[in-house]
Amino acid sequence: MLFLVWYDPKLCQNNAKRKIQDELAKLISPFFLYSPIVVGLPYFVISTAMKLLYPEFLYALAALAIPVLIHLFNFRKYKRIQFSQVRFLKNVKKETNSRSKIKHWLVLLSRILFIICLVLAFCQPYFVQDDQAVKEGKKGVSIYLDNSFSMQAKGEEGVLLEQAKNQAIAIVEAFGRSDRFQLITNDFRASERRWLSKEEAINLIPAIEFSSSNRQLSEIVNRQNALFEADKALFPERYLISDLQFNFFDWKKLNDSLSFKLIALQAEVLQNISLDSMWFSKPFRSLGSKEAVSFSIRNHQEEGKDELNVQLSLNSQLKTPMQVNLPAKDSIQSKIVFKNSKQSWQLGKLSIQDYPINFDDTLFFAYRQKQSIKVLHLYESKASKAIRNLFEQDSLINYQANSIKQLSFNDFTTSSFIILDGVSQISSGLQNELINFLKEGKSLSIFPSRSMEKESLNRFLAVLNIDQYTNFLTDELRISELNQNAQLFEQVFTQIPENINLPKVNSFWKMSNRNTTSAEVLMRYNNGLAALTKYKSMDGKVYLSSILLNDNSSNFTQHAVFVPTLYNMALQSEKANRPLFYLDEELITVGPISEAESPVSLKGGTIELIPPQRRKGKLVQIELDQAELKSGHYDLLQGDELIATLGLNYSRKESAMDLYELEKLMEKSKEEKVKLVPFSSTNEALTQEIQKASEGTALWKLFILLALLFLGTEIALLRLLK
Repeated sequence: MLFLVWYDPKLCQNNAKRKIQDELAKLISPFFLYSPIVVGLPYFVISTAMKLLYPEFLYALAALAIPVLIHLFNFRKYKRIQFSQVRFLKNVKKETNSRSKIKHWLVLLSRILFIICLVLAFCQPYFVQDDQAVKEGKKGVSIYLDNSFSMQAKGEEGVLLEQAKNQAIAIVEAFGRSDRFQLITNDFRASERRWLSKEEAINLIPAIEFSSSNRQLSEIVNRQNALFEADKALFPERYLISDLQFNFFDWKKLNDSLSFKLIALQAEVLQNISLDSMWFSKPFRSLGSKEAVSFSIRNHQEEGKDELNVQLSLNSQLKTPMQVNLPAKDSIQSKIVFKNSKQSWQLGKLSIQDYPINFDDTLFFAYRQKQSIKVLHLYESKASKAIRNLFEQDSLINYQANSIKQLSFNDFTTSSFIILDGVSQISSGLQNELINFLKEGKSLSIFPSRSMEKESLNRFLAVLNIDQYTNFLTDELRISELNQNAQLFEQVFTQIPENINLPKVNSFWKMSNRNTTSAEVLMRYNNGLAALTKYKSMDGKVYLSSILLNDNSSNFTQHAVFVPTLYNMALQSEKANRPLFYLDEELITVGPISEAESPVSLKGGTIELIPPQRRKGKLVQIELDQAELKSGHYDLLQGDELIATLGLNYSRKESAMDLYELEKLMEKSKEEKVKLVPFSSTNEALTQEIQKASEGTALWKLFILLALLFLGTEIALLRLLK
C-alpha cells in the first residue's frame, strides 16, 4: 500500500522522478504479483501441516530482502550505443526486454525460494502423529518390561519374554546417546531406581530373567514418577511391554492424565495346567507311618487333558506315580498314599509336566516327623482311669499324670496336650502358665468336677474369652448329635447310623453358650445344649466339656466315641506347621526358636541370606524376598542349629491366563481416561515408529534438497538464458 501511494502520478510533479518511478514499478511489480505465492505458501504449509523444532530461525527470512535489492540495483544497468538508423532495432528491443523480464522474474523467484528453503531447513520442520509437539533436549525413557511367569507363553517369534527383551532393545536404539533410560521389571531391584546410559540399558536387557513377583500398573507409575521428579530436566517417555494380564491394570489407582506407549504381546495359544495346592489329612505325622498327600490340579485350557502324569518325590526318591484325567476348564482333587521314611525331616516334591508355562508345575513341601506326643494329665485328687488306660500303653503317646498339688511348670514346656481332670480351682500361677502354653499353639482340654469352684474356673475362662459354666444340672439327657464335619472326627466315622447309641448323662454342668465366632460345637444333647465345644483361644485350642469323667454322672468314658475323641485331641494338639509356603506372602511365621538374640537365616542351594524378621514369643516372622529367592527347599537356621526346613513355592496368581485383547484394552483405557498409544510389536518397525513418534518425520533434508534445486535453477537461468 505504501508503494502504491508513493507511485500516485498526482503526487509526482517532477518528470525525471516520474520516469525513475516508472522503471521501478515495472521492475518490482512482478514481485508484488507473486508475493502471495512466495510468502503465503510457506506460511500455509508451516501453520497447517508441519511443526518447527527451532522456529526462532524464521527471523532469517529477513534475508529475502537481499535478492530483491540485487534485482533493483544490479540488473538495470544500460550502455548507450549510437546508431545511424534505429528503425530496425525497435522490434528487437521489445522482444529482448520481454525475455529479459521473464528471466529476471524467474531468477528472483529462484533466489527467494532458495533462501526460504534454507531457512526452513535450519528450523528443522517435522510432521508428528496425534498432533503432538516434539520436545527438544534430553529425554528420560522409562521402559517397563513384564517378566512375570505368564511371559513363558509362546508368541509368533518364540517365548514372549525373549520377544519383549528384543523390543526393549529396539526402543533404546530409537533414542540418542544423550538420552537417559530407566529399565523396570517385576523384581523392583535397586538398580531400577537410577538413570542408565544407552549402552548400560542395552547391556542389562539380555540378562533379565523370569520373576515370581506380580506388579500392578500403579506401582510402575510410582517408581517412574520418583525418578522423573528427581530429574525434571528430562522430558518423560513411558513405555509398557506386557502380555496385558487383567490383574496388571488397576485402573482406579491411575491418574487420567497419564500417557503410555504400549507394546502388546500376544500368545499364540493360551494353554496351561497348574498344580495349585497340596495338604495332609491329619496334622500329626510319625516315623514310618502311612501318609496320604492330597492335591488339586486345574486345567486352564479349552481342551481336556488325559493321562497327565503326577509324581511324588520324597527325600529325592520317587514314590508311586499316578495319572489323572482333567476336563476342560475344570479342576480335580486326588491323593497319593505313601510311607514315611525314618528320617526326621521329610523333603517332598509334587510335580506334573506341562509346556510351555511350567512355573506352577511343582510344589515343594517339608514336614517334621515326631516320635511321640507328650500328654500331661492334671487331676485334683484322683486321675481318671479311662484317660490313664487310653494313653499309658500307647507307644505314640508320652503320657504323664500329675496331681495339681505336686505340679512342676517345667513339664508344660515339653507337653503338647494338657488335660484338666476335675480341677476345682485355677490359681494365678497356673493360669499364667496355661495362657503361655496356649500362646505356643498347643491344646488344653477341661473336664469339670461336681464340687469345683465355679467362680475360680470362670475367671480363667473369661480370660480365654470362651463360654463359662453357669449351673449344675441333674437331668437325664442323651448326646444326639456329633459334628461329623469337625476336624476332630475326620475319618473316624464312614457313616453314622440314624439310631446310633450315643453317650448319656444324668448330671452335667450347663455352659453359657454365647455363640462366639471361635466356638465349634462337637457334641450336643438332645435338648440342644452343647456337651463338648472346641474354641480357638490365644494361638491354641481349648476343648470345654460339660460332661464329668466319673462313671456316676455319665457313661461317656465307657462309650466307643470316647477313645477317638480324646485320642484325636492328643494327635491334633500341636499347631501343625504348614508343609509349604508361597513366595508372594508378605510374612510367614515359623518356630519355635530359642530365646537367643542371634537372627535366623535361610539357606538353600547357592542362596544364603538373613531375611528381615521379627520375634513373636518363641516364633519368628520372616519377610520373603521374591527377587532373591527361587522355589525349592530352604533350611531355617539359627547359627548352626536347624530350626525348620521350608518348602517355598511360586505364587499361582498368574496360572489363569486372563488377558486383555488389544481392542478391548483400548476401549477400557478410553473409559478410564488413561491414554494408551499402541505400537508395532515387530522389532524392525518398532524403532522407526518410535523415532517418528518422539522426533517426528524430519523434513530438513527435503528442504536442503529443495534449496539446492532452486540454487541450481538460478545458475541454469543465468548461464543458459543469455
